[in-house]
Amino acid sequence: MKTWKNCSNPGPPLVLWRALMAGCCLWLLVLPAAVSQQLSPKVSAAAGASANLPGGGYMAWTVGETVIFTGETASHFMTQGFHQPDWLLTAVEEAKNLPWQAALSPNPAGSFIEMSVLAETPADWTAALYAADGRFLGKQSATAARTTFRFEVGELAPGLYFLTLTSGGRVGAYRFVKQ
Repeated sequence: MKTWKNCSNPGPPLVLWRALMAGCCLWLLVLPAAVSQQLSPKVSAAAGASANLPGGGYMAWTVGETVIFTGETASHFMTQGFHQPDWLLTAVEEAKNLPWQAALSPNPAGSFIEMSVLAETPADWTAALYAADGRFLGKQSATAARTTFRFEVGELAPGLYFLTLTSGGRVGAYRFVKQ
């Protein structure tokens, strides 16, 4: 009767044990990689943020690059600098039936833009300045029935800009051109 102890040939038990261990180690290395792989849009950006919104929504934003490259294969593509996997167009419309009157001057603007606001009763006002690409550029607040907000815009590039006026949960958006 042959025993496998003290033998130069390790025999079936040791060979099977080594094969089983090698297979388990291989699965331990491959399985997590296979399970953790995702095929969803990923963003690597210089700046940005994301947040879960009340009611189950999600919002994310990034600062894109001005020079982009798109690489493609037969089944995938990657574009640098864009965080818009789905297009969502938002229009800025003239506000109607607001409980105030507002006027911008001068329009087109040179070194400054003023927003004059008039309401029947005193209110808390917030005026915010935005570039056409949505960048926030500044805000001012006041409490009065009549007020004027003045924003210095001389250093801004020529183009289209927006001032929003918020009071009592209502928002009005007003366009102006910077020369």
